[in-house]
Amino acid sequence: MKEILEIKARAKEYCSGNFNPEICPKCGKHPVKFKRHEIRSRKWWIVINFYVHIINSQISRWICPKCKGRFTLWPDFALPNRRYIRKEVQNRSEDYVEDKTETYWEATCVDKAPIEHKDEKYHVMACSTVWRWLKWWGGQDEMLRRGTDLLLKVLPSSKIHRFHSTISAKKYRSIERKSLLETARCIFKMLKEMPKIINTINSPAAQ
Repeated sequence: MKEILEIKARAKEYCSGNFNPEICPKCGKHPVKFKRHEIRSRKWWIVINFYVHIINSQISRWICPKCKGRFTLWPDFALPNRRYIRKEVQNRSEDYVEDKTETYWEATCVDKAPIEHKDEKYHVMACSTVWRWLKWWGGQDEMLRRGTDLLLKVLPSSKIHRFHSTISAKKYRSIERKSLLETARCIFKMLKEMPKIINTINSPAAQ
């Protein structure tokens, strides 16, 4: 399938000797060249039609010549320590917080049919999976802060700081869960505006 082949090719590119990380996540410095430490096996999960397909791939770890720190370089189609690719994690999480009536079960379905694992009969995507994703998104306060600061710096006209995240009362029973869902919704709003930064930087007026 085309999407699976594209992910394999992208993962291979990140592991190649020609690829070089831009910044060290440990010390924040920009060495001219990082040293590749090791290549590990990695499985990515992707939903195609009504099934979860498993992609056998690889992921790379690198050493920073400045601080000697080791780190994993996650491909742009993935999120740290998540099996499902970024598109699945982000889109299904966002659909849940944006739709006032959508349940966790509906977030794990395609046209109201449960998503099954291609190679495992009767094994469907668990409803708790979407909640774990949302809990992760809701805990990314630093991502939200940095992203908002960047947007306002490049696009002063952005209304991101005025965005009021509201969550249906049916989706939470505790203040803690409400707060996590509100933060997640703010992050999705911020991520939607990020392409505007690239368009602004690449515009003739910015040259």
